[in-house]
Amino acid sequence: MVAAPLCDPGKRPLRVRRVKPLHAPTIRSWRQSPAPAQSSCAPWSSIVRYPGQSRLGACAPGSVGIGTFRTSDWPRPLPAKGRQSSRSMKVRTLVARLLGGAITPKNDWRLYAGNAVAPLRRKSGGAITPKTKWLLYAGNSQNLRALGVHLTQGQLLPFARAAQLIEDLHGIAVSPGTLVSWVGEARSALDGTAILIADHLIKAPLLHADESGLRVASKLHWLHVAASETHTWYGVHARRGMEAMQAHGILPKRLGVLVHDCWAPYWQLDCIHALCNAHLLRELVYVQEATGQVWPQRMKDFLLNANDLCQTARDKRITLSTEDIAAFGSHYYAILCEGERLNPEVAKPAGKRGRAKQSIAFNLLRRLRQHADAVLLFIRDPAVPFTNNLGERAVRMPKVKQKISGCFRTLDGAENFCVIRSCLDTLRKQGHGMLDVLRRAFADDPIQPAT
Repeated sequence: MVAAPLCDPGKRPLRVRRVKPLHAPTIRSWRQSPAPAQSSCAPWSSIVRYPGQSRLGACAPGSVGIGTFRTSDWPRPLPAKGRQSSRSMKVRTLVARLLGGAITPKNDWRLYAGNAVAPLRRKSGGAITPKTKWLLYAGNSQNLRALGVHLTQGQLLPFARAAQLIEDLHGIAVSPGTLVSWVGEARSALDGTAILIADHLIKAPLLHADESGLRVASKLHWLHVAASETHTWYGVHARRGMEAMQAHGILPKRLGVLVHDCWAPYWQLDCIHALCNAHLLRELVYVQEATGQVWPQRMKDFLLNANDLCQTARDKRITLSTEDIAAFGSHYYAILCEGERLNPEVAKPAGKRGRAKQSIAFNLLRRLRQHADAVLLFIRDPAVPFTNNLGERAVRMPKVKQKISGCFRTLDGAENFCVIRSCLDTLRKQGHGMLDVLRRAFADDPIQPAT
C-alpha cells in the first residue's frame, strides 16, 4: 500500500493498493477467471480494463477512476467522501489548458470527439497510448456508456461481442459485467420516460396490442406490446391473460379502439374492438385447402377488395356513404350464409357432457358472424387499419433478441430491456436517434416523448 498525496489538508491520505497490470481478457479467460479484487480506495461498482495498464474502476455513476485519477465536476457529482489526488489535478489542469479553459459539461464532448488528440500527443511527446486514449474518452463517459447500451439493447448484440466491438473501435477493454451495469443505469434514467409513454397510450384513440412468449430465467414468460403510430410500450409478465393486463395497467383503462388478433382475453376489455384481418385471411386459406369449398375464397376476395376501396377513399380523403357501407355488410353476410349451409353445427350426442366438437370451418364461420362489427370496422372508420401489423412489427425485435441470446437470464434483465426498448422505439418513431437518446439519458437530461 502507498499513500497518495493529500488533496484536502487536514484529512487522511488516500490509500491506493498497487495492482499488477492486466491484459485485455478474452471471453474464455473472462468466464474462467475469478472476480477481480476491488481496491479499498473507492466503492467501485464495475471493473474496466485496457491493455497493458492498471485496473480502472467506475467510482460512481457519471465519474471515472483511473488509479488515483478521478473526475469530480462531471454532470453527476462524486460521493461526499470522494477525494482527488495531485495526479488528478495535474491531468485536469493539462486538459483544461489544451481546451483553453475549465472543463465543463459543455466542452467535455471535445475530449471524446478527439479534438485534444494532437495537443495531447505533442504534450506526451509521442504517440497516443491506450492510457492517453482513455483520458480522451473519460472526459465524457456518458458517450461510452450510451454506446455500450445502444449495442446491446438497440442493436441487440450479445454483451461479450459488444465489449469486443468497443475494444476494437476505441482500444478500451470493457468487461461484459460493466455493460450489464450500464444497462441498469440506463433503465433507471428512462423509467420516467416509460411511464409517460404508458400514460399516452392509455389516452390514445387507436392502439395495437399483441403478445408473444419470452424465455426468462429458464421459464416461459410473456412479452406484451401496446403500440401506436408514435409510441411503443413493452412489458414482461409470467402470465399471458388478464392478470398480466391488469398488472401492466394500460389496456384495462382504455375506451378507444383496440386492434388485436381475436385472442379470447381481449374481449373482456371494455373498449371498441377491431380484428386483424391478416389472421382471418390465413385462416380462410387453410379452410379452403382443407375443405375444398368456394366460400373461403369469396370471403377472402371480398375483404381484400373492400380494403382496396377503403384505402383509395383514405388517399382521396373522402368517406364512404351509408349506402356503400350497407352494401359491404350485405355482401359479407351473404357469404356467411353460404358457408353456414355447407357447414352446419354438429349436434351434441345424447348422454355426453360438454360441447360437441365442431369443424374448423364452422368455428371460423361462427367467429366471423359473432364479431362481424370488429371484422368490418375498418370499412366504417377510416382511422382503423386493415391489419394489426403495427403491433406485430413491435414484437419482432424482442424475438430477434431472444433468437440471438437464447433467453434472458433474470427477470430484471428482461424488464430492463423492455423499459429501454420502449423509450428507444418510441423516440425513434418521433425522429430521434437512439444513440442520442441514451446520451441524454446518461447526462440526466432524457428526451421526453411528444404527446
